[in-house]
Amino acid sequence: MTATKAASTTNLAVSSAATTVTFVKPFKAVRVVGFVVAGKTSIITIIGTAFFGRPTVTSHAGTTARVIKDTGTALSLKVTVKAGTKNGTYTFTVKLSNGKTSKVKYTQRA
Repeated sequence: MTATKAASTTNLAVSSAATTVTFVKPFKAVRVVGFVVAGKTSIITIIGTAFFGRPTVTSHAGTTARVIKDTGTALSLKVTVKAGTKNGTYTFTVKLSNGKTSKVKYTQRA
């Protein structure tokens, strides 16, 4: 990309040095496909944009989540929930290797 100033009665025409501009999709976890069950291990998917570097995923106490596949727009997770945990809506926090985070809600049910 270059910027150019046309000549006028007081100035000569001039152009800037070329500069490269790159547009990047922002990192964001958008939605969860599937649900988890207390006392069981489930495979679910987080849909989003710009996942990279094998993100880590955390949630409330009693829940462990491990990324088993990362396509850049979908994270497949193996999620284990401790028995006795109440059903409801909870939040996953997805953290990239560069420290950026995004949160997405998911459902835990029987």
